[in-house]
Parts: sequence; structure tokens; C-alpha cells
Amino acid sequence: MKPPLFYALLFLFSSLLPMAGQESVPAPSADSQATEKVKAPNGFDSLLSVLSSYRTLREQQVTLREQVRELTAAGATAEGEPGAEALAKAQAELTRNTESIARLKERIEELALGSRYQESGEGEEASYDFNEEIQMLLQPSLEELREVTEPTRKLARLRTEVLDLQNKEEDLELALGKLQKAIEATDSSELKNDSEIKDLFESLQIELESQLSLCRADLATAKTRLDEMQAERKPIPQQVQDSLSSFFAGRGRSLLLAALASLAVFYLLTYLHRLLFKRLGRSHEAGTSFAFRLAELGFTALRFLAAIAAVFFVFLAFNDWLLVTLTILVFLAVLWGTKEAILKGYHKMQLLLNLGPVRQGERVLYNGLPYRVRSLSVYPLIENPALSNSTVRLTIEELGEMRMRHDDDEEPWFITEVGDYVLLSDGTYGQVAFQSPDRVKIQEAGGQSKVIPTSDFLSMAPTNLSKGYAVAITFGIDYAHQQLDYNAVAEIFAANARRKVEEFLPAEQILATFSAFKEAGASSLDYLVVVKVTGEAQDKRPNLLRALSQGCLDACNEYGWGIPFPQMTIHRAGD
Repeated sequence: MKPPLFYALLFLFSSLLPMAGQESVPAPSADSQATEKVKAPNGFDSLLSVLSSYRTLREQQVTLREQVRELTAAGATAEGEPGAEALAKAQAELTRNTESIARLKERIEELALGSRYQESGEGEEASYDFNEEIQMLLQPSLEELREVTEPTRKLARLRTEVLDLQNKEEDLELALGKLQKAIEATDSSELKNDSEIKDLFESLQIELESQLSLCRADLATAKTRLDEMQAERKPIPQQVQDSLSSFFAGRGRSLLLAALASLAVFYLLTYLHRLLFKRLGRSHEAGTSFAFRLAELGFTALRFLAAIAAVFFVFLAFNDWLLVTLTILVFLAVLWGTKEAILKGYHKMQLLLNLGPVRQGERVLYNGLPYRVRSLSVYPLIENPALSNSTVRLTIEELGEMRMRHDDDEEPWFITEVGDYVLLSDGTYGQVAFQSPDRVKIQEAGGQSKVIPTSDFLSMAPTNLSKGYAVAITFGIDYAHQQLDYNAVAEIFAANARRKVEEFLPAEQILATFSAFKEAGASSLDYLVVVKVTGEAQDKRPNLLRALSQGCLDACNEYGWGIPFPQMTIHRAGD
């Protein structure tokens, strides 16, 4: 059964491709179709038209050259001579005619030889310019930004133009005022009849008045255009609404589809990664091999690269070069910012490829407890199989700081298992009901529970009784029986103790029962009585202690041996 993400991705791209095709290849209009029908099938109509224009220009060139030759022969070369103005005009027309003929020649070559010939010929001589290529890549985005900001920039230019024209108008009015005062001062002086000065002032006045008239006309035109643009501007709420509508209808749609495509590709590949590598990694040999780790790491990198490629695909499908450029810049910025992290990631790469100091399936020490490296990834997992809720997620840096050693199948992961009976250094005896990295719960014989932190539990030197254990007591008889053979007494104690133990334990669970003389105590002859049992009798320790004491007591009653008790003898000084 295919995952739901597969159908989501299929629907996404099925809806994306038609829209992209509509934008990138617009349908031909009726006018363009009509124009195409008028064109000749051989495609030489444009060439014939250009050739006709070329012939006309050549004829005009001949006429202009003849005209220049005649004017030159007539002696119109010197400035001020009759016909000099006509000669200059003819020469200018001849220059324009020559430039037009040169342009038509290039057009004729292009139409006659084809654009591919032109491109190939230019490509051989052109050299690769990296800066030019970057400019070509950024040009669509810059043009789009220029188009978006054009109304605002145009309005700012008009305001600046109006302000400049107003300043110019004030300067011209001030200059005219000063000139008028100069004329009045001259009229009242002895220079009033000087015609040369009068002509100078009149020419200046005419020039300033002309400039002032032109300035006022330009100012009126600029103010009119500014008023029209301000009148055309919509209110700010309407502008915001239109901008949002335009954004979600255009670039917002591209961003949304790019995000959906990226997420769909990423999660689809993630699903395939889990499906594929979980099955391959079930075998311990395959899961820890170099090829497996390398393939898993490569597939992980492929997920991110494919997600980024999906974003580029959507932006290119909608021909949105601005978003393409911004995405490239962001991608390059991220790479530049993480260059040091990439260099530092060599050690992490070793760990991920299972080539580092810590490898999958090996034993590490974490918080004083042994753990097994369960998986190696960006966030490795370690676990202790003998403890509940023991899975710990680490960072790759934390795991890299640990040191591992090979795992021995015979070495336990914890000193006890749930269900084992333990004896602690403080005398606590009971069954392990729960154990985790944080705490151990002991169910004691009376039914009460004791919860001990795991670190404290280990510091109390727990004795695990599940693999077999021994119980020993010290039993003393009176010094009045010191003439007895202590070996014979020990055998009697051992036989009676075994008989008592067999009352509640089967013989196969009793490994050994023995007794021996231990020492001559302060008030008794002490014997050591020991019984050794299998782990199946781990819950019978209190019963065993009682059985040993009962067996020794029965022997004393049977043979009439006295059991001493601590005594204190006081000697008086006068005795």
C-alpha cells in the first residue's frame, strides 16, 4: 500500500505542471495567428524589404555625395561663406545615411545567413566573463525589483523635480530683480546713453525672461503630473489589500507550492528511508557494515538536496527569477555560515559511517551505567537491555566524547533482573520488582516496597541470589562438652540441618550442607553450619536461616548438649 504522501505529491505536481506550462508558454493570440498567415512560407519577405531599403539608402548616399562635392567645389568650405550652412547639413545627412547603411548590412547578413551563424561566429571570439555571467543571472531579479519600485521612485523624482524648479524660479526672479535695479541705476547715471551697455542689459533681460518662462512652464507641467500621480494613488489600506492580493495570486502561490513540494518530497523520502533501511538493518551484520552506513548517510543527504531542488523546480516552473535568485543567495549564505561546522563535521562523519571511536552495537558508559549503542544517526540512541525505559537520545557530539569497548555476551548489562532476589549491605532482602536508570524497586518479604536510586543501589553492594547462594550460622555449645570429638559434633549438626532444609526444599535444590568447628568463644564452643542451594531457592533465605538453627537445636536436645548464655562472674577482693 502506497503512503498518503505519495498521493499528495502526485496531486501537487499534477496541478503544478499545467499552471507552469500556462505561464511559460502563452497561447497565441488571434492577431499573431493572422500575422503568421500573411507571412510567406519561405520567410524571405523581411529580407526583400530590407534589401529594398538598402537600395534606397544607397541611392540617397550617391545623391548626398554629389551634393557635398558640388558645394565643396563652389567654395562653401569656409565659415561664413555662402552655402556653408547647406554643406554642413549635407555632410550630417551623409553621415547618418552611412550609419543606416551599416546597420542594414548587419540586418541583411542576419536574415540571409541565419541567427545561428551569427551566434556561432560571435561565440568563437567571445571569452568567458564570470562577472558578466553573474550580472546575467541577477538581471531578471533586478529588473523585477526595479519594476516593483518604479511608481515610488517616479513619484520621488517628480517631487524632487518640482522642488528644483521652484528653487530655479526663485533664483531667476531674484536675478531679474537685480538686473532691473542695475538698469535703473544705469539710466540715472552718465552711462544712460551708452548703446552697447543698453544692448547688453536688454539681451540679459530677454534671456532671463525666456528662462523664467520655460521654468514656469516646466514647473506647471511637473506639478500637473505630480497631482495626477497622487490622485491615482490608492489609500494605504487599499494598497495593502491590493499588494496582498497580488502577492497571493503570484509570488505567494509560488512560495506556498514550493513549501508544499519541499515538504512532500522530504517526507516521502523519509518514509522510503525508514521503510528501506529498517528492513535492511534488521540483520546486525548489515546494519553495522560500512556500505550500509554510507548508503544511509547518502540517502539522508539526498532528502535535503531533493527538498531544495523541489523549491528551485517550482520557482523555475513559474519563471520567478527573483525567488530563484533569493533562494540561491540564501543557500550560499547558509553554506558560507556553516563552513566551519562543515570542517568540524569530519569527526561526526566518521561516527555516522561507523568508523569512529564509538561504533554501533558496542558498550559505552553513561552516568555510571553500561549502555549499548543502538543506532548511529544525527541523534544517536543508546539503551541498556536490562533496564526499563533505558533508551537515551544523545547528540553526536556527546557520543563522540565517550569511549567504547567490545561487548561480551556473557557480561550482564546490570547486576540484577526483574524477579531476582537481592541482599543489600544494609540487610535489605527482597525481590526486584522494577529497575530503570533512575531507580530500583525492592519488594520485601513483609509486602512492603523500598525504592532506591540506582546509583545508591549499586553502592550498597547488592548480592544477587538468583544464581545460587549459601546461608551460614554460628551455633555454640557449652564448654562442658569440650571432651567430645568436634568433628563428630559437626557431622551431627550438618545432618540435622539438612534434614530440616529438606522439609521445604527438594533435594535437587540443595547443593551442599556442611558444618565445622569454628572457634572457642568467650562462653561457648562455636560451630559453623552452612547450606548451599541453587537459585531456584532464592526466596527461601529466611526459611533456611531458621532451618539451620532448628536443626542444631534438635541435635542439642537429642544428645543432651547444653547451650550456654553470656555470663558475668564477679570476684570480690577479699576472697
